[in-house]
Amino acid sequence: MQEIFRLAKDIASSDRAHKENQVDEDIRKFVDGQKNTKEKTKYEVNIFRRFVQQKYEVREINTIPSSQLDSYLQRYFYSTRKSKGDLHEPDTLSSHHRSIERFPSENNYEYSMTQSREFAKSREVLSAKRKSLKKEGKGNRPNKAEALTATEEELLWESGQLGGHNAKSLLNTIWYYNTEFFGLRGRDEHYKMKWVDVELKKNTEGREYLEYTERDTKTRSGQVNNQRPFKPVMFATDDPSQCPVNMYKNISTTPTGTNSNTGLELLHCNRLQQTARRPCVV
Repeated sequence: MQEIFRLAKDIASSDRAHKENQVDEDIRKFVDGQKNTKEKTKYEVNIFRRFVQQKYEVREINTIPSSQLDSYLQRYFYSTRKSKGDLHEPDTLSSHHRSIERFPSENNYEYSMTQSREFAKSREVLSAKRKSLKKEGKGNRPNKAEALTATEEELLWESGQLGGHNAKSLLNTIWYYNTEFFGLRGRDEHYKMKWVDVELKKNTEGREYLEYTERDTKTRSGQVNNQRPFKPVMFATDDPSQCPVNMYKNISTTPTGTNSNTGLELLHCNRLQQTARRPCVV
């Protein structure tokens, strides 16, 4: 019994240290993100500044009258290319637009390049240029991740990468199901998910399912016009070895419990296996 209490105490202590380290890591990422944004803005503003100074005039951007600056922006969006002469991606031009807007606004410029009517023509040119680039095949995301085929998914189950064979495969499976059914994407969305976000329910026919209450993400801020029309769910299946509800129940029976508003207890299952050297079996 003392050994069990000691093990529980060690796990709790490890959890606290993990949370403290994660807070420090989140702060570091936040600071680095702000630095990266500033560097990106500076780089893209300098590209436009060189364009204006080499072709038209040497005044600083925030001192140029709106009518003239709008004209320069029109010509910039129409003609700008990469240093080697290649076309930009549509989103790259939009990023340049936001960065160029940010610099004058930080220096108390009178108008907004993204909203004021004084810059309506440059916005029209940008929109037309984006459409033209898309016709050229830009913006098609050639490196976009492709969904798994049924054959590829079956191989993952057969090889033991997915399933309830041990803590690692169980964690892989929950991660995969959360991505496929709940729409979680980046690592940060998975990590921030809490036990209280998922609720085990039954429909009118008695079939069990998991319902996910989504937290704020990069693409969904919680505003009324930015919410899903319904909550994501995943239903129990006939095959217990691949049933998402079964996987959820298996993790919920780990000694750490599930009535926690901390990060996903999936990690505890992995720590428990490493400490106690026992598998998590479905």
